[in-house]
Amino acid sequence: MRRLLNLIRNENMKMFRQLSTYIMLGLLIVIVIGFGFISKNTAQPAATSADWKAQLTQQNTDMQASLTQIQTAGVAVEQSTASIDKAMKPILTALSTTCPQSREQHFGGSLRSWPVQYP
Repeated sequence: MRRLLNLIRNENMKMFRQLSTYIMLGLLIVIVIGFGFISKNTAQPAATSADWKAQLTQQNTDMQASLTQIQTAGVAVEQSTASIDKAMKPILTALSTTCPQSREQHFGGSLRSWPVQYP
């Protein structure tokens, strides 16, 4: 372990003897400070208003309304997929009893994964 540490120390000494190492470190520091200065001076201040509570309440109400719409749409999709499955069940049963290899050939073993689950 001692040899490895000596090797690392020796390689670092070789690197820091060269002028190009210091030039790169200087450029890196200048770039980081420059970008920090640019981002601080060009960033737009956040618009704060006195009625932030009202805005937050309005956003919450809008989000609740959109969540309700999504849930309602999900129920409608589940109901429609259930009716499709109910309508297709006799067809699939007849197809599997008359020619099971045809069903395998056309649908790859399974028609599809129903019902579709939405988050």
